[in-house]
Amino acid sequence: MLLRCPRPNYDHPSSFRPSSPYLAVDPGLVSVAQAAPPTCRLVVDAADDVGPINPGPQPIPAPAMDIVSADIAADRKLVTTVVRVRKLAATNPSYSPGGIEWSFEFQVGSAMLRFRAHADPAGKISYAATYRASGVYYRYESGLTGVFDTRRNEVRITAPVSLLASQAKIKPGTKLVGLSAATARLVVVPSPNPPGYLLETSGGTDSANSERTYVVGARSCVTPGR
Repeated sequence: MLLRCPRPNYDHPSSFRPSSPYLAVDPGLVSVAQAAPPTCRLVVDAADDVGPINPGPQPIPAPAMDIVSADIAADRKLVTTVVRVRKLAATNPSYSPGGIEWSFEFQVGSAMLRFRAHADPAGKISYAATYRASGVYYRYESGLTGVFDTRRNEVRITAPVSLLASQAKIKPGTKLVGLSAATARLVVVPSPNPPGYLLETSGGTDSANSERTYVVGARSCVTPGR
């Protein structure tokens, strides 16, 4: 790098006169602010650990339920979660004939939120968000979108920040903690509870937790809304 720089007049130290127009400067001595690298793989999990008890004593070959990693990203308008598995598919008749769930849970203050994708026995995908209160999960019935990406082996779920506003205040700088991802085989049963409650039984899961956090607005390998 060459910088224009005057040379002092040594006969009159207090004055300067034009000199050679350029001065060589070592680029290594010039401080350049580097952008922080994007967050990625906030949650990671070992392969081949799907079983009746996670980690199961005898892992079951269910690659669509075998978590590899997971992420969350958000801005002032959208929150997106991603669960990555070894080989994504919408059905697994031999192991999970009642359907499959992929979910990502996180905490904002005292609120526990979970984004969920369900595949029914025919492979039809639906998306929902839930929040936990008094040990019971309540469902947001609409307002979410999702991408079931078999090419990238990812399940991506997006919710507007406004949808979650009554339970969680999410804005740039908000810290999201308690990150975890899970998959499960499902048996949906009629709920005896009032409307709005969600009651499901599931077994044979894979799950992964993380001590890492995400700050809303931080750069991520995930783009909110995509």
